[in-house]
Amino acid sequence: MNIRNLMVSLMMVGGLFAQSVTGLVTDADTNPLSGANVVVDGTEMGTVASETGFYSIKLDPGTYTVTVTFIGYSSQSPTG
Repeated sequence: MNIRNLMVSLMMVGGLFAQSVTGLVTDADTNPLSGANVVVDGTEMGTVASETGFYSIKLDPGTYTVTVTFIGYSSQSPTG
């Protein structure tokens, strides 16, 4: 099986009482990975990437690690 790495773009948006982690999940050829799982490590929070690969998760202020998984690809935990 040919495993390809996920490419993930993250953008942190801060607010007064909450923040959101938003991003785009694509493969190495920049094709969106609809249905990719996006999970905030150490919490029960997560979401699934939309048809166009976008996701957004609302969080309390803090520092988090987000892990993205998709069947047939190696998981990624980008920093940024």
